[in-house]
Amino acid sequence: MIVSYEIHTFVKGEWKIDSIFDSRDLALSEARRIDEGTRYSGVRVVEEIFDEGAQTVNARTIFRGSKVAKENAEALEQRKQVRAQVQARNAKKKVEKGHAAKKAAVKKKKKSFQAAMVMIFFKTMGIVVFGVGLILGIRYLADML
Repeated sequence: MIVSYEIHTFVKGEWKIDSIFDSRDLALSEARRIDEGTRYSGVRVVEEIFDEGAQTVNARTIFRGSKVAKENAEALEQRKQVRAQVQARNAKKKVEKGHAAKKAAVKKKKKSFQAAMVMIFFKTMGIVVFGVGLILGIRYLADML
């Protein structure tokens, strides 16, 4: 079995082979060094195992590095923080709105009670005035006869 390690870099939307190593440690350290730089947006190390007897190659990725992934992770974390702040602010507003709604309900109830009392007063006065007018009208008609 022959084992080799290829470093692939992501350039202009494609993965290209950058270098090939026999040592896993050297390949990983070089990939980390490349990943720390700003030249490539992505880097990976592919381990290829060539089986001479079966004439087959098994390949697997043992390292992935990406500037985009780091930036996406940072952006995701920032969005999580902003979302948490917005939810906290909305919860606070909801509580404040609940208190304001209770105050408004009490005020409305008080106003509706006052309005009902005024309405009862005017209806009572109307009945009294109508009754007095009716009595005076009957007396006037009785005097005429």
